[in-house]
Amino acid sequence: AEGQSPQVVMVLPILVGTDGTKKMSKSLGNYVGLNDPPKLMFEKIMSIPDSLMDNYFTLLTNMDKSKIADLIDSQKTHPKQAKTILGKEIVKMYHDEKSAAWAAEEFDRIHAKHELPGDIPVVNVKGGSQSLPKLLAEINLVSSNSEGKRMIKQGGVKINGEKATDPNSEITPQNGMTLQVGRRKFAQLNVE
Repeated sequence: AEGQSPQVVMVLPILVGTDGTKKMSKSLGNYVGLNDPPKLMFEKIMSIPDSLMDNYFTLLTNMDKSKIADLIDSQKTHPKQAKTILGKEIVKMYHDEKSAAWAAEEFDRIHAKHELPGDIPVVNVKGGSQSLPKLLAEINLVSSNSEGKRMIKQGGVKINGEKATDPNSEITPQNGMTLQVGRRKFAQLNVE
């Protein structure tokens, strides 16, 4: 209409989720939460496909474009090193520098050195022999006995660093025993 000023439409780039295919969304589970703890935030950044690093560096950091270009060039910077820098930058923004360094060290300890994390929660359990899947559900490492059995069958459960293989196995909890489900869930047992 005459006399009206034209509207300016600004198109903002979409941040792709950690899965590398769809827009970042909590409902799709491919997001990095602003309130995520430092370790989880860092792990999520490290899980993104290499192809997303340019997008994440550009949209989520204040880094200079030439620095970003060097970081995403695999001839100049190894992708793992670039992601580590990205993860630290993002954790530092929402937490602090000390948390960012700690999260990177924990990630390296667990995923590169295959060691146990330094912050394993201690859970109280009753003594005596019991079903391993039931124990995993009882201490909230899995949501149900059937999920526990499935994770054991898939090779995703470790007892003191050794893979559990029998989904019908019995276990006698011992003080200091460490249980692991997948890459991220750990518990150290304290027998009451």
